[in-house]
Amino acid sequence: MSVAMVTYPVGTPVLVGYDGGATELSDEAYRVMRTVLRVVQGVGDGAEEADPYVSTGQAAEILGVSAKTVARYLDAGDIPYERRGSGHRRARLSDILAYKETRAARADGLARMREEAAGGGLYDLDLSDRLFAHFEEGHR
Repeated sequence: MSVAMVTYPVGTPVLVGYDGGATELSDEAYRVMRTVLRVVQGVGDGAEEADPYVSTGQAAEILGVSAKTVARYLDAGDIPYERRGSGHRRARLSDILAYKETRAARADGLARMREEAAGGGLYDLDLSDRLFAHFEEGHR
């Protein structure tokens, strides 16, 4: 099996996929991706490099949600942010990654609770008769 060698101009950051396809990156995108990679690989916390600000769209991609959902997180105070000169919200990459980790921990905790509830037979209970009786009493 031969592998095709592809070269790119020096100074042009690219992201190469499994299929060999390349996406050129802006300098800002490269810095963000490099910091994320270092954090994910456990090579420091990225603090030795500038902690870049990311847009709500970039944060949405990192978190796997929509930009509107990120805006709700910011407005609710779940993630600290700043408004830049243009009025757009920007959050630090480290805050986005910390929030992602917190969400993952919460999801794991909820999954464990569901497993324990199922194992304890909680979902086997049929409370429909009591529930209907309760609503019928309230609507008389």
